[in-house]
Amino acid sequence: MALSNNHAARLSIGVVVLASLAYGVGSVSSTSAQSRDNRKDSTHNQNMKRTVARADRQSKQNLASVVENPLQDEGIYSSIPKDLRPDLIERINLFLNFRRAERWDGLYDLLSENSIRGRTKAQLVEDYTKYPGVAGTSHKLLAFSPKAITAESRARGEWVLSGCAVLRGVKVPVDAFLIASREGNKWRFSDIDMVTPRDTAFVPCGSLAQSSRK
Repeated sequence: MALSNNHAARLSIGVVVLASLAYGVGSVSSTSAQSRDNRKDSTHNQNMKRTVARADRQSKQNLASVVENPLQDEGIYSSIPKDLRPDLIERINLFLNFRRAERWDGLYDLLSENSIRGRTKAQLVEDYTKYPGVAGTSHKLLAFSPKAITAESRARGEWVLSGCAVLRGVKVPVDAFLIASREGNKWRFSDIDMVTPRDTAFVPCGSLAQSSRK
């Protein structure tokens, strides 16, 4: 049976109203979901900021616990010929200042040939700018304090300086070392390294220095 014009008009209006309601419900649902996602992102960002802040506070505490001043402990340099000690102390302090400040151009002039590996100064600066972390990690050096020195090879003029390194974002000072060598009548150094340079396997400071004294 054919609908009258009035019935047809009322039916069309009803369809439009139902469609509008359905769209409204969908919009509210979509808005609610977006709002939940925004809250999750905000909570995640806040948690990340708190985590970074805690890591920075811990790094500052570590820095306070490790005195970076090789001049204070002349005894650890007893294995170094006496006439070579002043130059070693001066250049290692300079090396650590450049390393900590990420002054790669200055660091280049203090690195050993084995550490430079044939690179030009520009190439080394580019490499360190891309990867400034210590021992292949993403952690910035805050301090390194030598605790013991042992002769690696007196014939080649090489000594191992073992000590404690403070790295940004790492909870405790960690074991680290570098090699000091005589090249061209000057002291040059390897970069700071670790026995296990992985974020999950840092060794708390102390074992390397103790084994070096044995």
